[in-house]
Amino acid sequence: MDAWHVANGYIRTPELSTMRKLVLICFTLGLLTQANAQKKKAEINPAEKMKTAASTSLDAAYPRYKDIALKIWDFAEVGYKEVK
Repeated sequence: MDAWHVANGYIRTPELSTMRKLVLICFTLGLLTQANAQKKKAEINPAEKMKTAASTSLDAAYPRYKDIALKIWDFAEVGYKEVK
């Protein structure tokens, strides 16, 4: 090995080779981790679909349920309506 190779950083030692491999492995793992993290899509929970469907169904039938509730309260014996 001549002086030019030493001056320009072309020294091949086992430690340097091991360090380059270690840096390359860490860099590759970092890239794979980033790529894998970006692939995940937001999954919709099946329970959320059922909640939305139930809420929509109840909202659509609101007038009917309102009338039923008012009829029930009209027949109920409420304390403030009682007469002695």
